Amino acid sequence: MHRTSDPTTPSDFDSELDALDLTCPACDSDLITDELFLSHRVCGSCNRHFSIGARERISLLVDSDVFEEFSTDLAAMESLVVRERFPSAERLAEHQHMRVIGDAVVSGVGTIGGLKAVVVALDDHFIGPALGALMTEKVILALEYASTWKLPLLLLCAGGTTTAQAGPLALVQGGRLATAFARLHLEGVLIVGSTSHPIGSSVFANMAAHCDLLFSEPGVVARTTATGGPEVPNSKTWQTAADLLRDGWIDAVVDRPRLKGQIAAVLDLVSHPGFAQGSITPTANGASVLSTRESLANLEHPDRPSAGAIVAALFSGLIELHGDRVDGDDSSVICGIGRFDALSIAVAAMLGDSVPDNRRSVATSARKIARLARLAGRMDLPLIVFIDSGANDRTSVFAPDSAFAVNALTSILALLPVPVIAVGAGTVSGPLATGLMIGDRQFLMSSAVYAAPFSVAPGRGKFPRPPRAPRTMGRVAEDDGVLTAHDCERFGLIDGVIEESRPGAHADPESTMVAIRAVLHRSLAELTGTGQRRLLDTRHRRQRTLGQSTPEGLAAARSELWELHEWQRSVGRSIDEWRLRWEELKASQPRLSFQRPDMHELATKLRTRRAVLIERARLGDRSSKES
Repeated sequence: MHRTSDPTTPSDFDSELDALDLTCPACDSDLITDELFLSHRVCGSCNRHFSIGARERISLLVDSDVFEEFSTDLAAMESLVVRERFPSAERLAEHQHMRVIGDAVVSGVGTIGGLKAVVVALDDHFIGPALGALMTEKVILALEYASTWKLPLLLLCAGGTTTAQAGPLALVQGGRLATAFARLHLEGVLIVGSTSHPIGSSVFANMAAHCDLLFSEPGVVARTTATGGPEVPNSKTWQTAADLLRDGWIDAVVDRPRLKGQIAAVLDLVSHPGFAQGSITPTANGASVLSTRESLANLEHPDRPSAGAIVAALFSGLIELHGDRVDGDDSSVICGIGRFDALSIAVAAMLGDSVPDNRRSVATSARKIARLARLAGRMDLPLIVFIDSGANDRTSVFAPDSAFAVNALTSILALLPVPVIAVGAGTVSGPLATGLMIGDRQFLMSSAVYAAPFSVAPGRGKFPRPPRAPRTMGRVAEDDGVLTAHDCERFGLIDGVIEESRPGAHADPESTMVAIRAVLHRSLAELTGTGQRRLLDTRHRRQRTLGQSTPEGLAAARSELWELHEWQRSVGRSIDEWRLRWEELKASQPRLSFQRPDMHELATKLRTRRAVLIERARLGDRSSKES
């Protein structure tokens, strides 16, 4: 690599702008005196983002005016091209004096927010409908440098919508890039991307889709088809940045002036993970054992802090992840990375009933949380999950795609090589909520409940259904499938109960937050120093013996065995009863003998009958002749 002096910045052209009369094509405002336009090429009146080159884009993100660019002198290749009317960057590369490859793909090392990172920027003026062999080679060299030095990678993606014709080797460049990106993911290298207008389907698929976090500038129009024809943009082949965010393909729409701060915050979270502080002693509220009805009444209280409010109160600098990268973005689930005091963490929260009219499937929620879990595993970030499925549980209709998505998520959580802490903040019901309770530490807030599906009446608040008939002596008396937090602790299903303020968290949310913070501090201090193998072995043993470590849990297991035996006896009694009834019914009916007829006698009768009929026919013929 070599050091370039000063990359081109928008301010270099200020003297030329003085002689021009520039107005914004969107709002007709004067751009000559617009400071935001002069510094970032953004209209200060309507926020229109104008196109800029790759080096200009890099200069807006790196800290200083010096950018250490990788060598642009690629090995000479034999001429693969033919003369064309509209040559792309690959075609123009044969003219050495134009140095088009060096302008089409700019790569190097710079500092963003004081943190070193590898930057790769594409210039939309030179990128054809597909990346050719030379441009792909330059991108792969940058990826290999990031892999060698374990530096975060920043991709600035643009282009891919021109009508230029790419080289014949462009057909196989997607596989080359995918292999290089897979190696970065395997080695735990963070990949952050940003898209700018315009961007084609090939660039989005081969570059942007590999990013762990993907941002977009406002006004981006992305082509969703692989063709490079000159069709007029329409809803079928083009998507705006808002469409991409709604459909879960990007994580945020960030203005160009704020993009540097956003990327710097992500790099800081990953590069400076921090450390877990010592245990904090919470304010003593006294343990209060709540009944099922009291717990459900607290969960129904309108002032009770939701899981989203808990995340906002305990975690700072949260950068949210949007979308599952398959179907869409589920607004009832918050996923992101942020700081828990001095420690970088990944956090997910189910918002339960606080998001009305949520029509996303359980599969979308599970895939979104699984995406966060994979990122936490690669970046070595502890994962904290707050769970509240709500009374209107969407798992009442559990589709096959939801089953596969939830099972994939639980498999990831079971093998995730980072600490996993699960906190039940409300109703824990359904396959997704109960699957999220897999972790190294499992807690329930004192008003939270475990509930079997349909134990909480949907649409009418959270309360138990009418009690069933009294249970048989010797059985564990859980109330209609609803277990309170202290019941779960007695059965050995959780590690502890987070005591809320009396009568519930709605009475004093601040003291409840202090209690949650203290539990998380203590758990993180115990888990962050544990090796990965020991962490996974302990997690496996915990799940293997879940519910079998307390006398109440063993009593519940014996109760299930007794109930199974009782059911078998009941089935046996029912079968015997039905057999007896059948025999009585059969005995009460008259007996009918079914004797087999004598075939010889039957043949004799038939011959006699036939002779009679023949004789009658003859007599009839005689009478007719005589008449």
